[in-house]
Formats: sequence, structure tokens, C-alpha cells
Amino acid sequence: MDTNNERGRAYALIIGIYFIVKAIVNKILGDDTGNIIYATLETIVLFTGLQYVNFVVAGVTAFVVLYYLKGNLSAPIDNFIYIIEGVIDIFCAYVLLFNVNVKEHFTNKWVIKK
Repeated sequence: MDTNNERGRAYALIIGIYFIVKAIVNKILGDDTGNIIYATLETIVLFTGLQYVNFVVAGVTAFVVLYYLKGNLSAPIDNFIYIIEGVIDIFCAYVLLFNVNVKEHFTNKWVIKK
């Protein structure tokens, strides 16, 4: 798949790899395998650079952070790893939405080339 910005693609892949590593760590901590599959799919989609995919992934990431925020803040000592994970997730969403290089990477059209 072509990219319009190599640095933007690299940032997107770093974020995708972070999602996979996070899913593996969460699996070790007792989560299910579905998150690893979902994180892998997110990484593949981020690699494509298809238009508007960055908005979808950033939105889903921010939604998940907000969904678990209250529970994580109710016992911050017990959930410190999840609070740190949430901060990193928000940073990743910010990069996907506002970094110029990443935004340029996500300009591939949704057209099948013949």
C-alpha cells in the first residue's frame, strides 16, 4: 500500500505496535484473546493509510479510555498501570488526529486500483 508520508506511516505503525503490546500485557493480566485480534486489525488498518481511518481508530481509543476512566480512578493505587495505559492511549489518539505527518499518511482514497 502506498503512503504519502513515510514518517506518518512510521508513527501509525508505532501506535499499532503499542496497541498489540498493550493487548498482550492485558492478556497476561487476565483479559481475553479478542483484544489481541482487534489490536492486530487496528494495526493493519493504520498501515493502509486509508482516508479517515485515523479518526475512527482515535475515536474508538478515546471512547475506551472514557468508558474505563471512572473504574480506574476509583482505586488509583490498584489500577495505576491502567491509568498510565489510558494516558498513553489519549496521547496516541492525539497523534492520530493532529500530527501533520500522520494526517498526510491517511490520505489514500478508498478506490480499488485496476
